[in-house]
Amino acid sequence: MTIRILTGSEITPEIFNQMYSLEISSWPPGDPAYIPEKYLHNLFADKWEGVFVRWDQRNNTLAGHMYSIITTSQNLDEYIRTGDFTVLKNTGFTKGNNIMYIYTAILKEEYRGSGCMKKLGIAFCQWLDQQEHLGHLVEKAYAEAVSTDGARVCTDGFMMTPMNDVDDRGIGHYVSEDGLKTYRQKMKKYC
Repeated sequence: MTIRILTGSEITPEIFNQMYSLEISSWPPGDPAYIPEKYLHNLFADKWEGVFVRWDQRNNTLAGHMYSIITTSQNLDEYIRTGDFTVLKNTGFTKGNNIMYIYTAILKEEYRGSGCMKKLGIAFCQWLDQQEHLGHLVEKAYAEAVSTDGARVCTDGFMMTPMNDVDDRGIGHYVSEDGLKTYRQKMKKYC
């Protein structure tokens, strides 16, 4: 398997279409976690900052992807209060402290257990290190688990803690109070 990470301008409309197809295969229209295509595209405004794609070059196909946005604490509070994730806006990094929201970390089923998610995480952490070097800090990071697998990714993967709305299945919101520093430290052993 020849896999590489794609970011930024490497994410073409064809790749975005494959990303979106993977999204709606997991969360189709009508599902509470469904993300409208136009909304997803507008989050990144063709810049694709915070988007990481694992691309299988041999099969010329998407293996999986993860993406995050930078928002404000007021915007995040509005989302938590309303439960409507489509109110979230991507403001992009600024100097100083920033609030991150991790939207999706997903692999096609045939790539699960292949190490693809770990490689996505490494690229994500390297990007966060670069941002920190530029003075763009993550004060806190948030995510919402919409499945038990998502809950496992939040706790075991991103090292986040459940917020008070998390139910007995692990569905709900998670936070990294240290801005993913514990997660980044964990990922350094794979670099």
